Amino acid sequence: GGLEKFYDRLRLPKGPSFGMTTTLICPFMYLAHYDLVTTPAGLAELSASRLDPDLLRLCVGCEPVEEIIEALGEALA
Repeated sequence: GGLEKFYDRLRLPKGPSFGMTTTLICPFMYLAHYDLVTTPAGLAELSASRLDPDLLRLCVGCEPVEEIIEALGEALA
C-alpha cells in the first residue's frame, strides 16, 4: 500500500526515538500496540477509536528543517 511505499522510500533513519538528536520515523502502532494491529478485534477497536493502524511517529531531530522537509517530499513524490 501507500504507507509501505512512503516508508521504504523515505531516506530518514527509522526506529523508535528515545531522546535522540537525529530525526527518526517509525510505524508507531506496530511498536506500541502490536496486539491491536495484528488481530481483527484489535483493528476494530482502533477503528472505533478513530485511530489509523498506519500511524507514523516522526520525531524531529536537530538537522536543518529543510533537509527533513526535502526527505519527506521525496518520499511522497
